Amino acid sequence: TNNTCTTATTSTINAGTYYVKATAATNTNYNAVTSGCVAYKINKANSSITLTAKSAAYTGAAITANAAKVTGTTGRVTYTYYTNNTCTATTATSTGASAAGGAPKDVGTYYVKATAATNTNYNAVTSGCISHKITAKSVAVTWTGATTYTYSGSAHAPTAAVTTGVTGETMTVTRTTGTTAKSYTSKASCSSVTGGRAKCSNYTLTSNTKAFTISKATPVITINNAPTDYFNSTKTFTATVKSGSSVSVNGTLGITSGTTTVATLSPSTISMQATSAGVGSSGIVITPKATGTSTITVKFTPSDTTNFNNATAKTFTAKVDKTGPTISDLKIKGEIWCNDIYWIQAMGVSDVGSGLESDKLNFGRDVSLTIGGTPITNIKKSSGTGSQSGYNCSATASCKQWVSDHPLKNGITISDFSKNYFIYVSNDTGTNVTNPTGASTIVISASALQDKLGNKSVKTTIYGPTFSSSATTGSCAKS
Repeated sequence: TNNTCTTATTSTINAGTYYVKATAATNTNYNAVTSGCVAYKINKANSSITLTAKSAAYTGAAITANAAKVTGTTGRVTYTYYTNNTCTATTATSTGASAAGGAPKDVGTYYVKATAATNTNYNAVTSGCISHKITAKSVAVTWTGATTYTYSGSAHAPTAAVTTGVTGETMTVTRTTGTTAKSYTSKASCSSVTGGRAKCSNYTLTSNTKAFTISKATPVITINNAPTDYFNSTKTFTATVKSGSSVSVNGTLGITSGTTTVATLSPSTISMQATSAGVGSSGIVITPKATGTSTITVKFTPSDTTNFNNATAKTFTAKVDKTGPTISDLKIKGEIWCNDIYWIQAMGVSDVGSGLESDKLNFGRDVSLTIGGTPITNIKKSSGTGSQSGYNCSATASCKQWVSDHPLKNGITISDFSKNYFIYVSNDTGTNVTNPTGASTIVISASALQDKLGNKSVKTTIYGPTFSSSATTGSCAKS
């Protein structure tokens, strides 16, 4: 093992430089002989290395190359990563590598070389420049919420959410929405990622579309004050239209009479804006023409046909009876001289008929009272049940029982017409005060009588104040 050939070895397997002496033994004719100390070498053998391409999905951690297969050397194998296919530009830390040339984390196409170090008997070896890909991680979108909406002027779409499955990374997604009434497909996309590498490019979304529909809103019509009984004088009703949406819509209210020989309408169209809360139309007048029935139809057609349906038409039957008499307002005239009681007696209805008992007359709408030209709005009814002797109500104790609400104020039923009522003119507290005097008129409107009584007869007797000898001064005796 040395160049003086003084240290011998019995093994010459490993690579290295050795020395040798050759000795020829003596024979019959020759002496033995030994050569000089001569050098000889055993060279290291070459190694081979195989590295295969790799493709793996993003995990948030560094993606290392496949393990190289080495024949020969048993030296340490190291890997260097690059961003070009000639393996001259090493990866930077911006790829998630811990150092230049380190294994990357982010999605991209990279390249790698593996190098096996030399050992005693084999030379070092380096692989070729091999492809190394990191692909985006697939994550499924979860859709929640409704898929059918009604037009409201606001944007709609189901809600989209994603769980990344990568520790420490949270994704926020956005999705496309729709506003006008039609069918849509919402598409979800990554808006941002927080934590970890914080890059949308490291993910790809699956199940990222969802179909949904925004339906047209449908306005709703309500008919108000449509006549239900037979009539032979003009009637007025209105219609309220709600848009069926949180936004308003302009449109046209159309009103038709199915049989114009029985009843006609004015106006036949009304332009109006339907709101979410509802808007009432102006008055629609029905003019009776002949005895019979006619179907009255009310429609609403919105101007925005993209986002609104036509309203469902509403109908009612107009019943005209031209055979009965045409009546005028019922005027009951009298005089208040110095006291404050009227007595309406026996407003009787002959042959009342089925269903009329629940009809009502309303003070202010159907019934009015004026005294001395002054409209009277506060009417009281007796709370007692007995008669009042002489009807003398000049601040006596018995007078003060007649102060509860009169039915003419809150609605009088047909059956009430057979009873006696006092109209007590006072202030709102029901106490005796200075009251208006002079000519007085109670008016029950013709339309109310026609509506409530049809063609039944009405008998009314009214009494002005009458007084006993113990009443107030003589001038009060005038009635």
